[in-house]
Amino acid sequence: MLALHIHDAESIPAFTDQPQHEQPAWSDEFVRRYCRWGIDDVRLETRVGRIGELIPVVATESDCDLIALGWSRELSSARAPVVRETLERASLPVLLVPVSAQGEIDSG
Repeated sequence: MLALHIHDAESIPAFTDQPQHEQPAWSDEFVRRYCRWGIDDVRLETRVGRIGELIPVVATESDCDLIALGWSRELSSARAPVVRETLERASLPVLLVPVSAQGEIDSG
């Protein structure tokens, strides 16, 4: 299983002095925090760029069968740009998982 985290211009760290140590530690913490269901089975891929553009690219490069995205179910014009762009660009199925504002799966 692949988890993808994309840094955009606002989220990329300003600098790093020990990338050989920081990236593996950051990746391990990311998986422990956000992918607890698959700690030993998830491979984290990180990229830098436009999120909605890179999701389908990485999915294709990684031979994924499905793209799963958390979605707050808001479709107003200023909302869901990543969902919209991924749906427009992806050539494979996209699963939209309802989440609350805090990022938790919405069961209702």
